[in-house]
Amino acid sequence: MALRSGLAAQLGFAAETTWGTYQTPDHFVEFVSEQMKLDRTRTLAKGIRPNKTVPRSQRFRTTKIQAGGTINLEANSNSFGLLFKHMLGASAQIADGAGYKRSYTLADPFGLGLTVQIGTVAITGSVLTRSYLGCKVTDWELATQIDSPLNLTLTLDAVNEDTTQSLATASYASNTTSEVFFADECALTIAGSTLKTYDFKISGKNNSKVDRFYVGSQYKGEPILNAYRDLTGTITADFNDFTIYNYFTQDNTATGSIVLTATGAKTYDTNKPNKIVVTIPVIRYDGESPMVTGPDLVRQTIPFTIMDDDTQVPIQIDYYTKDSAD
Repeated sequence: MALRSGLAAQLGFAAETTWGTYQTPDHFVEFVSEQMKLDRTRTLAKGIRPNKTVPRSQRFRTTKIQAGGTINLEANSNSFGLLFKHMLGASAQIADGAGYKRSYTLADPFGLGLTVQIGTVAITGSVLTRSYLGCKVTDWELATQIDSPLNLTLTLDAVNEDTTQSLATASYASNTTSEVFFADECALTIAGSTLKTYDFKISGKNNSKVDRFYVGSQYKGEPILNAYRDLTGTITADFNDFTIYNYFTQDNTATGSIVLTATGAKTYDTNKPNKIVVTIPVIRYDGESPMVTGPDLVRQTIPFTIMDDDTQVPIQIDYYTKDSAD
């Protein structure tokens, strides 16, 4: 019997051949929640007609249509490569035993688009679809804390919502290799030394022109990067000494590289565990001073900004997985 609640919902997505054109989802992942919605701008004519004190129903029109919102996920060892590509812009792969090392780096995302379909459950048990076309990742955050999975939050900009498409048949990676990454499987190093952390987050904002509306159409053109990306993060740790703090006080970006590694319990080949590795070679540490707020342990909040030294890629996500394609 069909369930009649969000327990029967599904999330699928696919890379579009042409930006803004529906593509049947071929990637399916478990998701925590979503806040995707349609936005219609209604414009009202201002002409006066005698003795009318309420706007007339014949005198408005939808002049802009767009969509978007957020999706909350838990990082998985399979099917996330396409999301990483759309977060950063470029992908490459090399064979690694029975699996692959897939690497994602910054590039112009123009031409990239996702169709994201959400199976939305009616009280009758029917699963109806909301498909979002031309999805661009405008913001993303990879974060975890004690007793938590490694969470990925995506903010998407879309050109339109389509409720006419059939529900795609969901297919998920095999449980023999697929898994969610958790906080206790994550390790973080700064300048090659392990740092014990309470929490961390790495965030990206792909600053783009997302309101490319023109006379003659209700729909906007494809978003275009029009400002520097904002790539930042925050770490919370015990105060050990002034080593990390001195990166802030001395404006030292040549040292203090950050590497985040999430290593799964399952393998895609002998001695080859599922893994996500985020490498950030050049960091500007932005403070702050370690403060004594009471008798408890002194903690240190470590905000940072990712920089480009013209030599190394500013950020790289390596995804060790069974997946043979993004």
